[in-house]
Amino acid sequence: MALPRAWLADGEAPTIERAATHFGPMSLRFRSEADRGRIRAVVDLPSRRVPRQMLLRFRHPDGKPVQRVEVNGRAWERFDVAREWVDLTSLEGRLEVTAYY
Repeated sequence: MALPRAWLADGEAPTIERAATHFGPMSLRFRSEADRGRIRAVVDLPSRRVPRQMLLRFRHPDGKPVQRVEVNGRAWERFDVAREWVDLTSLEGRLEVTAYY
């Protein structure tokens, strides 16, 4: 359901490239800048079939809660602090998502 918190320690960059999914290939690249209060992700969403729901989970290595989120440089309000999810439902293509702590 999510990466281990340790994988998002400052400076880490876990990546999934062209993963085969039921919805088509997708890629996900995290870049942790946790010491500066942010974790970034670049997501190439699947395009063969549109998922009914698309959630991206950000787990700060120290368990800090998300304060705000940006998608493609714009403020994004569709996130759940308790579940650590950013709702990307209905978006398409390549997205840059940044969670701020």
